[in-house]
Amino acid sequence: LQVEYDFTAAKLTAITSYIDREITVVRDSGQLTTSILTQPSGFNLSGVVLDQAAPLIDQTDLHKFSQEIRLNSTDEAPLQYVVGAFYTTSDRKYGQNLQVDGFENLTGLQTTRFLTQPDILYFSSYDYDFRQWALFGEATYALTRRLKVTGGLRWFEFRESRHMILDGLFPVSTKPEGLSAKTVSRGLTPRIILAYTAADNIQ
Repeated sequence: LQVEYDFTAAKLTAITSYIDREITVVRDSGQLTTSILTQPSGFNLSGVVLDQAAPLIDQTDLHKFSQEIRLNSTDEAPLQYVVGAFYTTSDRKYGQNLQVDGFENLTGLQTTRFLTQPDILYFSSYDYDFRQWALFGEATYALTRRLKVTGGLRWFEFRESRHMILDGLFPVSTKPEGLSAKTVSRGLTPRIILAYTAADNIQ
């Protein structure tokens, strides 16, 4: 969604976007599962258990929002500028589940440490929470008809938190509460440009 408002010598623009997406993909992982289960140095299994269906379910749940507001000059003055602010947030959950029905009964192996469902060969759950803020501004001044100088500055800060849970026969299981991590970064990004137009059709 984009909304604009024209002033006498400037224009205000607001841009808003939102994404809400849920995706589920089911894949046949029979060949990969068999290659892992038959390894002599690993599980070394054989027989009817290798004939069981092995559907790998991928699930993604994404919610993303962004908002930008900027004000830019529209006149023919020697000084041209743009200033604005930006914000975005993203919450993404992703997970995989590989359940082979009857696996524990056929092999006598316990597949999970803390999940209550049986026959889970692989389970993962990832949760990403991302936030970013930014303020920016840039101005260009025409020193002469052919010489212009531009200066700009952008301040930003972003925070991302991550949470992971793993369980099942194949991965190294986390604790039931999972593992968490966080990243925080902020900074200033300046730039200066000196532009000279040698001729009207050459820059």
